[in-house]
Amino acid sequence: MQGITVVSTGEAVAVVVHELSDELKALVRDRLAGICYGSADIVEDPEYYSFENTVEEFLKRYDTKSPTTKLGMAGELIIHSLMPEHHVDLLNTSILFNKEERSIKKGFDLTFTTLSMDELWYGEVKSGGVPKARPDRETLSASSKLGQLVATAALDIHGKLTQQRNRSWWDSAMTDAAKVLQTDDAKSIKKLLRAHAGTDVDGDTGFNVLLGAVVMHESVLDKITLEASNAAAKKVTDSQKFQQVKLLIVQQETAELLIDFIRTGLGE
Repeated sequence: MQGITVVSTGEAVAVVVHELSDELKALVRDRLAGICYGSADIVEDPEYYSFENTVEEFLKRYDTKSPTTKLGMAGELIIHSLMPEHHVDLLNTSILFNKEERSIKKGFDLTFTTLSMDELWYGEVKSGGVPKARPDRETLSASSKLGQLVATAALDIHGKLTQQRNRSWWDSAMTDAAKVLQTDDAKSIKKLLRAHAGTDVDGDTGFNVLLGAVVMHESVLDKITLEASNAAAKKVTDSQKFQQVKLLIVQQETAELLIDFIRTGLGE
């Protein structure tokens, strides 16, 4: 795709976004309503879930949030947008919007299934910027920031799946699945989710996870390296806290890269 560089070893994919190309804009425009509301719902009424209406609702949620929350929302949007391009073996079963209110989504950031509908994957996304260089502190590289974000994502999703389990998170994931998938497929995934929600967990688990890390950095000359991506993946895998692990790593200049574009949907 124009405007991006991709390095991949299969399980760990790193995407550096150099520019918001026309191709990437078209991808986001085509997927935004499905990402926010669920593709099964938008088929019923494409006009109600138009790009313009979706942008308006997204910005009502985004513009009222703190800078930290905005960073997280932008990060989740870019992971939702690029995920189908770079882990084609997984199918998204979740939506971006919280269903009840305009607050941030609680529980699992994302859920996925395999194309055969026989596995579940849980996703956690962490976003953060590389601090500007200062004489009073050590300069942090994009690759170092990546390692921090992946480690935090792994810790958080492991907690959600074990010690901090909350049945309502699985209930929400089932609601998402019904909004994304057709009826028979949704039934299959909801059955798997119910089984996981009732799992008696003690210590480490056999869950599959996808960890998303979005690194905001003003200079894309300092690119995330393949070695750093592999090292981050290996550290999580070696912890043996998960059955299978995949990474999707995105580096871009600013959190506003996509947000500024979707604002054009309202003519701003």
